[in-house]
Amino acid sequence: MPPLNKPALAARKSDLLRRAEVYRIGIVHAQAQVRLAAHPSALLHTALAQARALLHARADGWLAPTGLQLDRVLPYAFSALAWTARRKLLKPVLLAGLALSGLAALLTLRRKRRAP
Repeated sequence: MPPLNKPALAARKSDLLRRAEVYRIGIVHAQAQVRLAAHPSALLHTALAQARALLHARADGWLAPTGLQLDRVLPYAFSALAWTARRKLLKPVLLAGLALSGLAALLTLRRKRRAP
């Protein structure tokens, strides 16, 4: 390595010190992020967000054959649910939906048994 003059050494030293300071700040920032992410409320929030994303993807998968998307169907579903709740028809509508879903499951099982 060729000998360097004093101003070049001083510039290099100040550059290295500045880089070290940035590195140390990055380490402290990363430690703070890990501490924050390990907090119980953050863990619960992350778990709930992942569960919501899983259910959203699953529901979109169920609606895919019909060409519908969950984001477009939910406002109408919530409006219908609010209307039935206002009319005090929530229990009968839920029971009818449960009965229809049971009937659909029964018909699907019968169709699968008949198919070779």
